[in-house]
Amino acid sequence: MPIHPSANPAPGHPEQLGHSEFLRRLQFVRGAPSALKQAAASGNTAEFVRQWFLQLGHRTDSRSLALPERAFDWIAVQSGLASAWRSRSGRRPRRPVIGGHSQARSPLPAIARLEPDDGDGDLLAGLALLTRPPSPVRRDQWLAAWRTCISLTATRPLSPELAFTTGLLLAPLKGTSQLRQDGRRGLQQELLEWTDTDGTPHAELFEQLPEWLGTLVRATCWGNRFAASPWNRPTSKRFARLVDMVSPLYRRRDRLALSHRPARGLRDLLASAASLTGPPGQPPVSQSDWARVAVLRSDRTSDAPAVIVTHDGPMPRLDVSCRGRSLLSDEWSLDVTSDKRSWSLEHWECVCWQSDEDADYIELQAHDGDDRRVDRHILLSRAEELLVLADSVIAGPGMSEHERLDCRSGLALAEGISARPAGKGRRDWRLVGAGASARVFPLAIPDDPRLATGPASITCQDNHLAWAHASPGPALFLPLVIDFSTSGRRLRPEWNPLTVTEERQVVSPHRAAGYRLRLGNVQLVIYRSLATPQTPRSVIGQHSNHETMIGMLRPDGEFSPLVLVE
Repeated sequence: MPIHPSANPAPGHPEQLGHSEFLRRLQFVRGAPSALKQAAASGNTAEFVRQWFLQLGHRTDSRSLALPERAFDWIAVQSGLASAWRSRSGRRPRRPVIGGHSQARSPLPAIARLEPDDGDGDLLAGLALLTRPPSPVRRDQWLAAWRTCISLTATRPLSPELAFTTGLLLAPLKGTSQLRQDGRRGLQQELLEWTDTDGTPHAELFEQLPEWLGTLVRATCWGNRFAASPWNRPTSKRFARLVDMVSPLYRRRDRLALSHRPARGLRDLLASAASLTGPPGQPPVSQSDWARVAVLRSDRTSDAPAVIVTHDGPMPRLDVSCRGRSLLSDEWSLDVTSDKRSWSLEHWECVCWQSDEDADYIELQAHDGDDRRVDRHILLSRAEELLVLADSVIAGPGMSEHERLDCRSGLALAEGISARPAGKGRRDWRLVGAGASARVFPLAIPDDPRLATGPASITCQDNHLAWAHASPGPALFLPLVIDFSTSGRRLRPEWNPLTVTEERQVVSPHRAAGYRLRLGNVQLVIYRSLATPQTPRSVIGQHSNHETMIGMLRPDGEFSPLVLVE
């Protein structure tokens, strides 16, 4: 929300006044240092600049974290101003440029030329650079730049960050106290409006998340520097939770999960955010109906296999990662047709979330009307490091068994990842690249290459992995399993459909479907009911009325469920 200054700290147009006259017209808050006010009233520019930096130094806590060197890489800003801040950060020695001209490198003239339509980043960088004392020969340049910033902040709408920063860095001029309060209130409101109580950012924010987090980090740094934190106790906890939530989303080449574009200095941004909130907690596992985001992890380490899910758009979006590197990322596409009619599925709701010591599981659901719906299942097991992605397509009683039902599902390969069959004559696939790998098992396709694939398929075209299945209506089940484990990589997989019975009669696959995947001693069982049973159904010796059942078949024949959904 835009914030307008409630008072003008510098009446008159700067370009119409000389420096001395401008200083005489300045107004200060009650309690401003008397020496500063006297220097301004006398129009003594040299003494005023000296007193200004004295009071600035008295208000600054030198023990607090300074504004990061790359703070202005996280916002649109003139490159000269951003590089000027980095070069003056004092964090590393820099060799002088032979033949360089210090006059040409000074950012002060550029700040003095800022216009009302220049971005917030330019003004924020300008204000930050003006906290550096000028040499005597640059005093007039500093005053010209300082006056420009005062004029702009007094006459334009201010974002919460800009209002808060202005209120800190231009204090004790009159009106800055109100700006600090307005900016602080706006920052807190934004944080509460865009995050859930556990710090989960709303899915809509993911694309702009680095820039928005940069806003919060810069404001927090300035607030700590001047002992005027922008946060109260509840929002301070919320900010720390947000940082814990966002930090594990870092992906190689300065990207966040589910972001299409790199963010400059992202690693430094996350490091700076963590330094403000203390030691990071364990990477979270979470689900938020409000944020429309879920985070699944096989364990709480940052390199563990993980799935980030957002479902605020027409299709859910996934980021499937291992060792901190994305393997599959972007929209989880879905094309469903029945009797040559395409379904419209555009609003997804979380209808089931389970998380325990064995696995994380989320189920999303969308409707096409007339009892037509799709349930999307995502399960990530902990000990076995197996990911299940499955679609249950249910056309309802209005569709006859003579009509054909088609389902095609797919995910884009992340940058640097390739997909290919695991070997000649093999039906399983491999995802490799960027220091990570995984195996893919399309369970709807027979694993034996001597058998026809039937209506099921798996392909990779234009860096998009797609798997499909078709069957007579009124329902079908399309599962895919991804194996992240390194211990079972060399074990040749086996999988097959399971026989499901009800009252000693075999159940048609369009009423219930089951699959078994074997990797050495590890056996995964997936069962999905596609029509309500009259009596408990039997699969692998289990009698169940559950709609969904996923678990492990142990070497002794015991079935150990990972998830049971009524």
